Amino acid sequence: GMNDVRFRSPVFPNQRLVIMAQLARIRAGKRAEFNFQGLVEGNMVFSGQMIGVPIDKNQEIPGTESD
Repeated sequence: GMNDVRFRSPVFPNQRLVIMAQLARIRAGKRAEFNFQGLVEGNMVFSGQMIGVPIDKNQEIPGTESD
């Protein structure tokens, strides 16, 4: 999920959007929290917090097929 998302200005076609994220907190195998920002020409256009469940890169994800 996402929390405290704030949009500060619009992003238009042909503008380069750079998204940066920093790990804020992790609970092994349970939850990871990140702070993120979006920048256009060095100006912050949005920011927020993202929460997700960390997965092992070798773990099979249901609904996907391996080639």
